[in-house]
Amino acid sequence: MEWPQELLDIFNEPEFVHIHPTTPKATTDDRIKEAFLAINDWYRDNKREPSIEAGRPERTYAMQLKGIREVDWKRESVRKWDEFNLLDGEI
Repeated sequence: MEWPQELLDIFNEPEFVHIHPTTPKATTDDRIKEAFLAINDWYRDNKREPSIEAGRPERTYAMQLKGIREVDWKRESVRKWDEFNLLDGEI
């Protein structure tokens, strides 16, 4: 959730100088997106998909990718960030 600028401006008033808006908690979609972007970064650096047979963190990325591929709504929620067509690979 984004705070409207008019509300953020209130926090600049002297009587509210010690009060700050709360930071929104990450949603499930946020965590899936963050994981998928990390997988993209890993692929960009290594030029291949992460392997389940490898050690950490590669195996973690492989398991996350597998989990995203197996669930339709997860796969579709990150499709717009699929730079390397990772979502269309094997499950």
